[in-house]
Amino acid sequence: MFKLLSFSHFFTVLYFFLNLLNYTYAGCISGIITKSDNCCIPTYINSTTGHFEVNPNVTAIGDGAFSGCANLVSIRMGNNVQSIGKGAFYHCESLTNIILPNTLTSIGPGAFAYSGLESIKLPNNLTTISNSTFSGCEKLESVRMSHNVKSIGGWAFYRCKALTTITLSESITYIGESAFESSGLESIKLPNNLTTISDSTFYGCYKLENVTFGNNVRYIDDYAFAYCKALINLTLPDTITYIGQYVFIKTKKLTNVFFGDNITSLFSNTFGQYDTNNDRLNITLKTISVNDNIIITPGNAYNNAILENNLIVKKRSNTGLTTIYYCTKGYNIFAVIRFTRNNCMEISRFM
Repeated sequence: MFKLLSFSHFFTVLYFFLNLLNYTYAGCISGIITKSDNCCIPTYINSTTGHFEVNPNVTAIGDGAFSGCANLVSIRMGNNVQSIGKGAFYHCESLTNIILPNTLTSIGPGAFAYSGLESIKLPNNLTTISNSTFSGCEKLESVRMSHNVKSIGGWAFYRCKALTTITLSESITYIGESAFESSGLESIKLPNNLTTISDSTFYGCYKLENVTFGNNVRYIDDYAFAYCKALINLTLPDTITYIGQYVFIKTKKLTNVFFGDNITSLFSNTFGQYDTNNDRLNITLKTISVNDNIIITPGNAYNNAILENNLIVKKRSNTGLTTIYYCTKGYNIFAVIRFTRNNCMEISRFM
């Protein structure tokens, strides 16, 4: 014999089933969506739109939860999601759109790597963009980040070829190695709180023409602007005290670099790489501006050719560029060059 439902009980059950129509729970009424929940099947993803709606009670998207999900086109998360795990949407090549809640505070390494994302708005509570988060997202054109982002991990935007511009938060104090390597950036303004441009940060950014440095940058590490073929002129702020090796190699259009007054030493291979087969230094730079008594020291073994004879070094003074030094060709592997006299070089050797 059936027992009639009470009026309140009836509406409770009705509410539950109506929500089943609006949300794909994928067996996750609360807690974490994991890879084992097997969300990437037509039962949970709309077969027409490719849309997935996350249950509002879910608090996290676990590691690899949707990795390789070919039929996922868009996803909307509930307001309780606080974290997205490592590789959660890795290689979701059809994923073009995702709406992230402001409750989100953590996105794991490689979370969206090699996905089809075209744009992304990062929530206000996110302070870190992890390593390789958007690596290989070749369709990513737009990134909106809040002012609370403080660090960008290594390879975060590696090979984001459609990304031509990005506005960096002034709160950023760290950008990891190769963060924008081989991206489509055409210009970049570095935040004032950034002190170091890490190894290969802009390596292979073929379209990068303009770089605006912040007020506190002190170090430029190896290969930072290598293969930036569109760079023409660079004016480095006086705050910079160190420039590494190979920083400007293969920058074919870079003909003028103006160094700040605190640069006292450069490597001989900062602007070129020694070609042992042809016994020459591959360099396209024509003019550099330096301060008094600049020292050029040898770089790594087999890359210590000093300078090609077409390079002009202009000494800076309070009245502008004055004395000009014409560099003679030399391959003194253990030599140090000091620009101290008019129209000549003083070459000394290490003991």
